Amino acid sequence: MRSALLATVFAFAMPALVAQAPMKDFTYLNCLPSYEMSEGDSVDQEFNAYKFFNGKKWQSVEGRFWKRAYSLKSEAKAASPLQIFRNYANAIKAAGGTVHFQGEPPDGGDYYSCYAILSGKLAKGDQEVWVLINPCNDGNDYNLFAVEVQSMRQDVVAKDLLDAIQAQGYVALDVQFDTSKTTIQPKSLPLLDQVVAMLKASAALQLSVEGHTDNKGIDAENQKLSEGRAKAVMAHLVSKGIPAARLSSVGFGASKPVADNRTEEGRAKNRRVELVKK
Repeated sequence: MRSALLATVFAFAMPALVAQAPMKDFTYLNCLPSYEMSEGDSVDQEFNAYKFFNGKKWQSVEGRFWKRAYSLKSEAKAASPLQIFRNYANAIKAAGGTVHFQGEPPDGGDYYSCYAILSGKLAKGDQEVWVLINPCNDGNDYNLFAVEVQSMRQDVVAKDLLDAIQAQGYVALDVQFDTSKTTIQPKSLPLLDQVVAMLKASAALQLSVEGHTDNKGIDAENQKLSEGRAKAVMAHLVSKGIPAARLSSVGFGASKPVADNRTEEGRAKNRRVELVKK
């Protein structure tokens, strides 16, 4: 293997804001030196979902999304798909990450072009970055897909919340709880502060706080969990000065899905709290 190809370097750092123009290379892993990024075929998205093969099945992962399309530089010599795989596998392992799979996976993924892939995960502290490499055309080009795991930033706030409720009668909130518990995670408190601001600005508004779960687990436990989470959100709003008489809470367990419970992405959408206008 050429020494130049071994120059693939792992560069783990907190990502900058989504690049404008010109688009920057992938934050965590650089491309091979004989290749260059095709900006027109590359993508930066603040939040999306993508499927990665974890060695046993395709797993949908949500967070900041990158696609980087790389093509061979003029007059440069193409690396073989194995060289491309080996370089990225070595870089991932050198950073303390894990290579989950290399080869031809079963159908069901989202990658765009050629069939063989390398799939792995980088980690530093609590941060996870999933990576999929997909060489094409005998190594003349390749794609990199990656997701930095994170929750979606809630952009619907205060007036937007009220507008949504007035327009459709309800709004779904991405309130995060500890796993299988009713404890609201601290990162969701700013969102609930916006709900408080909305309610204080609209004194006549009365809401039903409604909890929902996915269909994993026992129905009776899901029902209890959804009720407990709705009560927890209501209690938080009351603790911030909203009269309890303006609110009620109810749980529906997994009985009212809004997405396909057969996928992780769908289950994530079904785990929600809705504010419904009375």
